[in-house]
Amino acid sequence: RNVLLARYGSALATTLKQQRATIAVEAASLRRALMEVASSVATHQHYVERDRRIEPVAPADVVAEVLDTQQATLARHNIAVDTHLCPVEPIATCRAQLVVIFANLLSNAIDAIVEAGIADGRITVHVEEPQAATVRIAVSDNGVGIAPRDLERVFQLGYTTKAHGHGYGLHSATLAARDLGGSLRCESAGPGMGATFALEIRQAPA
Repeated sequence: RNVLLARYGSALATTLKQQRATIAVEAASLRRALMEVASSVATHQHYVERDRRIEPVAPADVVAEVLDTQQATLARHNIAVDTHLCPVEPIATCRAQLVVIFANLLSNAIDAIVEAGIADGRITVHVEEPQAATVRIAVSDNGVGIAPRDLERVFQLGYTTKAHGHGYGLHSATLAARDLGGSLRCESAGPGMGATFALEIRQAPA
């Protein structure tokens, strides 16, 4: 009887120890996720609260500004960036919000490539005017890609296909796009085929 109790006590102690270890790992993961959310919120507030004026903004300048801030990250992950910047006239919009949107799209593309484990990652950025008074900023990557069933869900709050994602960045970007009178779209041929996220803003030139 005593032997059985001792074995039971030992097994229980082992189980509790394993449970504590599992809880510790999950807690650490939750802390990292919360820190990512806090960082995204702080970045969004920093730019948007800094200045919400409507002013003439050259989309190519916004692309250059954000790319410059991400040079170290791009180099660390060996990601090349190709830019195709058509001579689009400045538009009347909020520069701070446009920065937030493009920063989110670029960050999303980087994450998709890193998660895919691609050694020669590549991001392509297009700025063009597909039709009168419409500016399109598109960010394409050769990362993990998106399944067809997920294309309509990627902008939902809390939805993410990333192993360590939190589902805030793209949702924040689509809200900012709506504030500017624009929209975000997503295209992907499927898992492993990369993806393209495009912002379209229809405004009269500034």
